[in-house]
Amino acid sequence: MRNTWTRTWLSVLVLLAGASFVVRSQHGRIIEAEDLVVDWVLEDSDVSGWSRLDMIGSLGLIIPVVVVIAVAMFFFDRAAGIAVALTLFFGAVLGWLVRDIVGRPRPTTIDDVDTTSFPNMPTLYAILGVGIVALAVWWFGAPRLVWQIVVEASVVLVLLVAISQVVQGYAWPSDMVGSTLVAGLALISGAIVIESRTPSFRTTDGRDREPVAQ
Repeated sequence: MRNTWTRTWLSVLVLLAGASFVVRSQHGRIIEAEDLVVDWVLEDSDVSGWSRLDMIGSLGLIIPVVVVIAVAMFFFDRAAGIAVALTLFFGAVLGWLVRDIVGRPRPTTIDDVDTTSFPNMPTLYAILGVGIVALAVWWFGAPRLVWQIVVEASVVLVLLVAISQVVQGYAWPSDMVGSTLVAGLALISGAIVIESRTPSFRTTDGRDREPVAQ
Protein backbone atom coordinates (compact mmCIF):
# COMPACT_ATOMS: atom_id res chain seq x y z
CA MET A 1 0.00 0.00 0.00
CA ARG A 2 2.87 2.36 0.77
CA ASN A 3 4.18 1.94 -2.79
CA THR A 4 0.74 2.89 -4.13
CA TRP A 5 0.67 6.02 -1.98
CA THR A 6 4.19 6.93 -3.11
CA ARG A 7 3.34 6.53 -6.80
CA THR A 8 0.21 8.59 -6.32
CA TRP A 9 2.17 11.30 -4.50
CA LEU A 10 4.72 11.50 -7.32
CA SER A 11 1.97 11.62 -9.94
CA VAL A 12 0.25 14.50 -8.15
CA LEU A 13 3.58 16.31 -7.82
CA VAL A 14 4.19 16.04 -11.57
CA LEU A 15 0.66 17.27 -12.28
CA LEU A 16 1.14 20.24 -9.92
CA ALA A 17 4.45 21.18 -11.55
CA GLY A 18 2.88 20.94 -15.01
CA ALA A 19 -0.23 22.90 -14.07
CA SER A 20 1.85 25.62 -12.41
CA PHE A 21 4.05 25.95 -15.49
CA VAL A 22 1.07 26.15 -17.84
CA VAL A 23 -0.76 28.72 -15.71
CA ARG A 24 2.35 30.88 -15.36
CA SER A 25 3.37 30.73 -19.02
CA GLN A 26 -0.07 30.67 -20.67
CA HIS A 27 -2.10 32.87 -18.36
CA GLY A 28 -3.26 35.14 -21.16
CA ARG A 29 -4.59 32.32 -23.30
CA ILE A 30 -6.26 30.56 -20.38
CA ILE A 31 -8.20 33.61 -19.21
CA GLU A 32 -9.53 34.22 -22.71
CA ALA A 33 -11.81 31.27 -22.07
CA GLU A 34 -12.35 31.88 -18.37
CA ASP A 35 -12.88 35.63 -18.65
CA LEU A 36 -16.29 35.24 -20.28
CA VAL A 37 -17.49 33.00 -17.47
CA VAL A 38 -16.05 35.17 -14.69
CA ASP A 39 -17.41 38.41 -16.19
CA TRP A 40 -20.87 36.87 -16.51
CA VAL A 41 -20.78 35.60 -12.93
CA LEU A 42 -19.56 38.89 -11.47
CA GLU A 43 -22.11 40.96 -13.37
CA ASP A 44 -25.20 38.85 -12.73
CA SER A 45 -24.61 37.36 -9.28
CA ASP A 46 -25.46 38.66 -5.83
CA VAL A 47 -22.30 37.87 -3.87
CA SER A 48 -23.61 38.92 -0.45
CA GLY A 49 -24.79 35.43 0.47
CA TRP A 50 -21.69 33.67 -0.82
CA SER A 51 -19.43 35.62 1.53
CA ARG A 52 -20.88 33.62 4.43
CA LEU A 53 -18.93 30.60 3.18
CA ASP A 54 -15.58 32.35 3.60
CA MET A 55 -15.31 31.06 7.17
CA ILE A 56 -15.22 27.45 5.96
CA GLY A 57 -12.02 28.16 4.06
CA SER A 58 -10.32 30.22 6.76
CA LEU A 59 -7.46 29.14 8.98
CA GLY A 60 -9.39 30.60 11.90
CA LEU A 61 -11.74 27.62 11.65
CA ILE A 62 -9.42 24.99 10.16
CA ILE A 63 -6.60 25.29 12.72
CA PRO A 64 -8.77 24.65 15.84
CA VAL A 65 -10.42 21.66 14.15
CA VAL A 66 -7.06 20.16 13.18
CA VAL A 67 -5.60 20.83 16.63
CA VAL A 68 -8.47 18.92 18.28
CA ILE A 69 -8.00 16.00 15.87
CA ALA A 70 -4.22 16.01 16.29
CA VAL A 71 -4.50 15.97 20.10
CA ALA A 72 -7.01 13.11 20.00
CA MET A 73 -4.78 11.07 17.70
CA PHE A 74 -1.66 11.98 19.67
CA PHE A 75 -3.25 10.39 22.74
CA PHE A 76 -3.22 7.01 20.96
CA ASP A 77 -0.16 7.45 18.74
CA ARG A 78 2.24 10.39 18.87
CA ALA A 79 3.46 9.99 15.30
CA ALA A 80 -0.07 10.01 13.92
CA GLY A 81 -1.01 13.13 15.86
CA ILE A 82 2.10 14.97 14.73
CA ALA A 83 1.55 13.83 11.13
CA VAL A 84 -1.94 15.36 11.11
CA ALA A 85 -0.65 18.71 12.35
CA LEU A 86 2.22 18.68 9.84
CA THR A 87 -0.20 17.84 7.03
CA LEU A 88 -1.93 21.18 7.49
CA PHE A 89 1.39 23.01 7.88
CA PHE A 90 2.92 21.38 4.80
CA GLY A 91 -0.15 22.08 2.67
CA ALA A 92 -0.33 25.73 3.69
CA VAL A 93 3.39 26.39 3.16
CA LEU A 94 3.42 24.61 -0.20
CA GLY A 95 0.38 26.60 -1.27
CA TRP A 96 2.08 29.88 -0.36
CA LEU A 97 5.23 28.88 -2.27
CA VAL A 98 3.35 27.86 -5.41
CA ARG A 99 1.21 30.99 -5.25
CA ASP A 100 4.27 33.24 -5.05
CA ILE A 101 6.12 31.36 -7.81
CA VAL A 102 3.20 31.37 -10.25
CA GLY A 103 2.12 34.92 -9.40
CA ARG A 104 -1.22 34.71 -11.18
CA PRO A 105 -3.36 37.85 -10.66
CA ARG A 106 -6.91 37.62 -9.35
CA PRO A 107 -9.86 38.42 -11.64
CA THR A 108 -10.56 41.55 -9.58
CA THR A 109 -8.37 43.87 -7.53
CA ILE A 110 -9.44 43.96 -3.90
CA ASP A 111 -7.98 46.29 -1.29
CA ASP A 112 -6.07 44.63 1.53
CA VAL A 113 -6.45 41.19 -0.06
CA ASP A 114 -3.59 39.22 -1.59
CA THR A 115 -3.63 39.72 -5.36
CA THR A 116 -2.44 36.26 -6.46
CA SER A 117 -4.81 33.37 -6.90
CA PHE A 118 -3.12 30.10 -7.99
CA PRO A 119 -3.76 28.09 -5.92
CA ASN A 120 -6.82 29.62 -4.30
CA MET A 121 -5.91 29.49 -0.62
CA PRO A 122 -9.40 29.35 1.01
CA THR A 123 -10.31 26.39 -1.18
CA LEU A 124 -6.96 24.81 -0.35
CA TYR A 125 -7.57 25.26 3.38
CA ALA A 126 -11.08 23.82 3.04
CA ILE A 127 -9.77 20.71 1.26
CA LEU A 128 -7.07 20.26 3.89
CA GLY A 129 -9.57 20.65 6.71
CA VAL A 130 -12.20 18.22 5.44
CA GLY A 131 -9.48 15.86 4.20
CA ILE A 132 -7.91 15.66 7.65
CA VAL A 133 -11.34 15.05 9.18
CA ALA A 134 -11.91 12.19 6.72
CA LEU A 135 -8.47 10.72 7.48
CA ALA A 136 -9.18 10.86 11.20
CA VAL A 137 -12.58 9.18 10.80
CA TRP A 138 -10.92 6.40 8.81
CA TRP A 139 -7.99 6.08 11.24
CA PHE A 140 -10.28 5.75 14.26
CA GLY A 141 -12.12 2.94 12.52
CA ALA A 142 -15.53 4.52 12.08
CA PRO A 143 -18.13 2.44 10.21
CA ARG A 144 -17.93 2.63 6.43
CA LEU A 145 -21.27 4.45 6.22
CA VAL A 146 -20.02 7.20 8.53
CA TRP A 147 -16.85 7.58 6.48
CA GLN A 148 -18.84 7.80 3.25
CA ILE A 149 -21.14 10.45 4.73
CA VAL A 150 -18.11 12.48 5.85
CA VAL A 151 -16.51 12.24 2.41
CA GLU A 152 -19.69 13.22 0.57
CA ALA A 153 -20.35 16.15 2.91
CA SER A 154 -16.72 17.21 2.48
CA VAL A 155 -17.06 17.28 -1.30
CA VAL A 156 -20.17 19.46 -1.05
CA LEU A 157 -18.46 21.91 1.34
CA VAL A 158 -15.37 22.20 -0.87
CA LEU A 159 -17.48 22.79 -3.98
CA LEU A 160 -19.42 25.53 -2.19
CA VAL A 161 -16.22 27.25 -1.07
CA ALA A 162 -14.72 27.00 -4.57
CA ILE A 163 -17.85 28.41 -6.20
CA SER A 164 -18.03 31.23 -3.67
CA GLN A 165 -14.44 32.23 -4.41
CA VAL A 166 -15.16 32.45 -8.15
CA VAL A 167 -18.47 34.25 -7.67
CA GLN A 168 -16.85 36.88 -5.43
CA GLY A 169 -14.05 37.46 -7.94
CA TYR A 170 -11.32 36.10 -5.69
CA ALA A 171 -10.19 33.34 -8.07
CA TRP A 172 -10.36 31.94 -11.57
CA PRO A 173 -12.10 28.58 -12.01
CA SER A 174 -8.80 26.93 -12.97
CA ASP A 175 -7.22 28.07 -9.70
CA MET A 176 -9.13 25.25 -8.05
CA VAL A 177 -6.92 22.77 -9.90
CA GLY A 178 -3.92 24.13 -8.03
CA SER A 179 -5.77 24.04 -4.72
CA THR A 180 -6.76 20.42 -5.25
CA LEU A 181 -3.27 19.28 -6.28
CA VAL A 182 -1.46 21.06 -3.43
CA ALA A 183 -3.93 19.78 -0.85
CA GLY A 184 -3.69 16.32 -2.40
CA LEU A 185 0.08 16.26 -1.95
CA ALA A 186 -0.22 17.23 1.70
CA LEU A 187 -3.02 14.80 2.47
CA ILE A 188 -1.26 11.90 0.74
CA SER A 189 1.88 12.69 2.75
CA GLY A 190 -0.13 12.54 5.94
CA ALA A 191 -1.92 9.36 4.87
CA ILE A 192 1.41 7.60 4.24
CA VAL A 193 2.40 8.16 7.86
CA ILE A 194 -1.03 7.63 9.40
CA GLU A 195 -1.65 4.36 7.57
CA SER A 196 1.46 2.82 9.10
CA ARG A 197 0.41 3.86 12.63
CA THR A 198 -2.65 1.68 13.21
CA PRO A 199 -4.02 2.41 16.70
CA SER A 200 -3.96 -0.37 19.25
CA PHE A 201 -7.74 -0.76 19.31
CA ARG A 202 -7.88 -1.56 15.59
CA THR A 203 -6.65 -4.39 13.41
CA THR A 204 -4.87 -3.61 10.16
CA ASP A 205 -8.14 -3.87 8.22
CA GLY A 206 -9.83 -1.22 10.35
CA ARG A 207 -12.07 -3.47 12.46
CA ASP A 208 -12.14 -3.51 16.23
CA ARG A 209 -9.92 -6.10 17.82
CA GLU A 210 -11.62 -9.13 19.29
CA PRO A 211 -11.06 -9.52 23.04
CA VAL A 212 -8.38 -12.02 23.86
CA ALA A 213 -9.71 -15.12 25.62
CA GLN A 214 -8.28 -15.59 29.06
